[in-house]
Amino acid sequence: MIMGTLNRGLMPAGYTALLDREVQGPIPDVLTVRQEDVAFPLGDDSSVATVTRTERRVIMTAEPETALYARRANRVAVRNSKRKRKLVAVIELVSPGSKRGRKAMKKFVEKTVSFLIHQINVLIIDPFPPGPSNPQGVHPLVWEDFDDAPYVLPNAKPLAFVAYQTSPQLRAHLEPIEVCDPLPDMPLFLCGDVHVNIPLEKTYMDTCTLIPEDSRADFQ
Repeated sequence: MIMGTLNRGLMPAGYTALLDREVQGPIPDVLTVRQEDVAFPLGDDSSVATVTRTERRVIMTAEPETALYARRANRVAVRNSKRKRKLVAVIELVSPGSKRGRKAMKKFVEKTVSFLIHQINVLIIDPFPPGPSNPQGVHPLVWEDFDDAPYVLPNAKPLAFVAYQTSPQLRAHLEPIEVCDPLPDMPLFLCGDVHVNIPLEKTYMDTCTLIPEDSRADFQ
């Protein structure tokens, strides 16, 4: 819904929002290599890549549940077609798995810091409460790479959405909220001070209308 809202005229001409490729598609809980030959076409009829059969062996790969949830996190990438489809902004929808455990949290923070270092604006949408790996939320873990100024979440507002603007200087636009608050409109910066306001409450409610009515109460 956020991607669609951006692409329906919210952004200036030349900008396109797409779901990031690495988070598309189903992720099976267990991946099994079967005991049979499998051929994968490489683009023409004359060449194929083959996975050869292994005798008396089944190879299974499993991931912890939290890692799977972290990989299922949604990311919307915004590119500027006038600048050779340069990546200019990213919207991160934090998943529960990204906040469970230090390794998952560290990976998420490092990815966000890397975006900012490369002058890619980031909007973090984090509707989940802090945990042991992020006692003051995600923002302080990101910000400590750039500045020593501390940030403490207000007790009455334990959740925080944050929009990072990379130019003309790095700024963090924070919006503390609490459970049951209407979701705020958050800025997504595209170039310098140029930004669009993402209507998070509307996109969330539009998404809820797609959920079967007997299950909707679990999401509202």
